[in-house]
Amino acid sequence: MNVEVDKIIRKFERHEETLEDANRLKAYADQGDTKAALIHSTADRETDALKQKELEAEYDVQVSRLKELGRQKEEANDKRNRISAFISSLRDKGNAITEFDEELFNVMVRQAVVSRDGSIEFEFNSGYKVKIEAGE
Repeated sequence: MNVEVDKIIRKFERHEETLEDANRLKAYADQGDTKAALIHSTADRETDALKQKELEAEYDVQVSRLKELGRQKEEANDKRNRISAFISSLRDKGNAITEFDEELFNVMVRQAVVSRDGSIEFEFNSGYKVKIEAGE
């Protein structure tokens, strides 16, 4: 929504600049300096074109940033949902876990990597990693 408001504001600012240019042209014309008025008008149009390109580039940057923030928000929501599922799973298990629980393991662990040296690295759904060395 802020992007739309910004676009409207920029549009009104451009109209305001156009009116200022018209008033300057009229003032030059009233002074009999038509050539200067045309030169000034051409320079203003070139400046406006550059400003427009800069604004469009900034707009593109902001749209990209907005998309990235949306992606990050989705990732955070996914992580929150995984953690909520984990907590719910723990509550369902009671106070103590006395034996291996495959369902709980699957809810908690994203992956386990076994190395040639026999060590195992567990990556939990929360992003936390634990490495167990062989023989521990």
